[in-house]
Amino acid sequence: MSRIGKKPITIPKGVKYTVETNVVVVEGPKGKTTALIPPGITMSEKDGVLTIERPDDKHAAVHGLARALIFNAVEGVTNGWKKELDVVGIGYRVELKGKDMVVFTLGYSHPIEFPLPAGVKYSVEGNTLRVEGPKGKMEQHIPDGIHLEQKDGFLLATRTTEKQAAVHGLARALVFNAVHGVTKGWTKDLDIVGIGYRAAMKGKGTVVFTLGYSHQIEVPLPTGIEVTIDPKQTRVTVSGIDRQKVGQVAADMRSLRKPDPYKNKGVRYADEKLKKKVGKTGAK
Repeated sequence: MSRIGKKPITIPKGVKYTVETNVVVVEGPKGKTTALIPPGITMSEKDGVLTIERPDDKHAAVHGLARALIFNAVEGVTNGWKKELDVVGIGYRVELKGKDMVVFTLGYSHPIEFPLPAGVKYSVEGNTLRVEGPKGKMEQHIPDGIHLEQKDGFLLATRTTEKQAAVHGLARALVFNAVHGVTKGWTKDLDIVGIGYRAAMKGKGTVVFTLGYSHQIEVPLPTGIEVTIDPKQTRVTVSGIDRQKVGQVAADMRSLRKPDPYKNKGVRYADEKLKKKVGKTGAK
C-alpha cells in the first residue's frame, strides 16, 4: 500500500495538463514543465481532482513516486519552488551580473574583489598595505605573491601562481579587515557576571576590573584601542580600527577571570554560549 500514492492532487485554476505516453506536460501561471511517469501508472480526473492509480501491487514501489512527481510539476507551475543558501566565510558573497548570471566570490584562484568605500585611500609598498579612511590609518602585511589592484570601484586581490592558493583567501581577509576598520571600525563586547564584579575607567587609558580577588586589576589600553563601559559597569565594549588588536585586548580581559564551569561567573564575550556543569551531590 502506498499512502502517498493514494493522496489526490487538486488541480488549481489556470493549470492544464496533457499526457503523452509516459510523459505528463503541465502548464500554468509560472510556465510549463514535464514529469516522467513510471510505466503502468495511470491518472484520472474528476471535479478538478487528479487521482493517481496503479494496476496492481507490482507497481506499489513507484506509486508514491509518480504522485510526488506530478504534484511537484503542478505546484511548480502554480506557485514555483525555491531553495535558500547561506554563503558563510569572511569575504564570501554572491551577486547578480545582469539577469542571467550569478557570480560567486569564494576565495578561489580567480581574482577576489570587494567594494572600496568612498573616502578610503590605499597604497602598497612591497608587502605592506597602507589604508586610510574616516576612522584613521593603518598598515597591513600582505603575503608574498598576492597583488592588489583597483578596478571600477572594487579592490581585487590576485595571486600569481597556485603556490599562493593557501594564502589567497587570507590576504583578502586581511585587506578587507583593514578597509572595514578605517571605515566603520571593529568592536567586541564583554559581559561581567558575578555579585560585585564590575569594571570602571581610570582616566582614558586604563580599565580597572573588580572580579572578586583581594585586589583590583588595572589593564592599560594599547594605542588605537578605546573602551566604553555601560552605566551598570557590567558591559565592556572594546573598539578600534585594527581587528586583531581589538580581539586580542578583549581576549586578555576575558582571561582575567574566565567564566567558571558551575555558576558561569566571570568575564565572557557577549555572544558566548556557556554550559553549566552539574555540581557534586552529597552521598545519601
